[in-house]
Amino acid sequence: MGFSKNFSKMLKPTEPTSAERSSAEVFVTGGNASPDAPACDAVFAGFPLFSGGSPFPEGLVLPDDAPPAAPPSFADFALGVYPFLELEPFHRAYYRVLEAFAAGRVRRLIVTMPPQHGKSVGATTLLPAYVLGLDPDCRVAIASYSGTLASKFNRRVQRILESQEYAAFFPDTSIKRGAKPPGYIRTADEVEIIGRRGGLLSVGREGSLTGNRVDCFVLDDLYRK
Repeated sequence: MGFSKNFSKMLKPTEPTSAERSSAEVFVTGGNASPDAPACDAVFAGFPLFSGGSPFPEGLVLPDDAPPAAPPSFADFALGVYPFLELEPFHRAYYRVLEAFAAGRVRRLIVTMPPQHGKSVGATTLLPAYVLGLDPDCRVAIASYSGTLASKFNRRVQRILESQEYAAFFPDTSIKRGAKPPGYIRTADEVEIIGRRGGLLSVGREGSLTGNRVDCFVLDDLYRK
């Protein structure tokens, strides 16, 4: 199937780390929607995964405490909260890069794929939920060409955050349900993590983030095609 348009999104957290890749780009052409898995693995071999392994150096034991469980891989998380997903090899390659971004190994990321290949599902819906699970103090923002579309993404993320499947992965990240607990914000454009500093904010292109700190910024379809 041929495609005549490409859409892009950029994700940019702010805190630098000692070992990082300054930038990365994911590009999938419209000619082959399902490249061979070995080819995908070869291209993205430089992006190590959590994949259930320990994030700590071998032999390191925290004093007076058991080592914390490693977080789920992004692909395992995606299938856990969205069991209806059918991941092709290029999806798994894409999710490896998103996981590297969430872990801070990639600081700036541009994703370019044909329409209907899962860009927004991965980077604008699943990724904010995954990032908030890894760090409930992270402040995430989503921007799009309109406030309506940005709010739509925000509501999708919120539905993941309040699900039982999500709680099984990240029990420390939760949001307000109904009127409880009082004192926390939950609207179509903003939601706060209970007991933490993190949250999710969405704005349209003409909107403003003035006065709001942002640690992870997702830009999806800033220009209407």
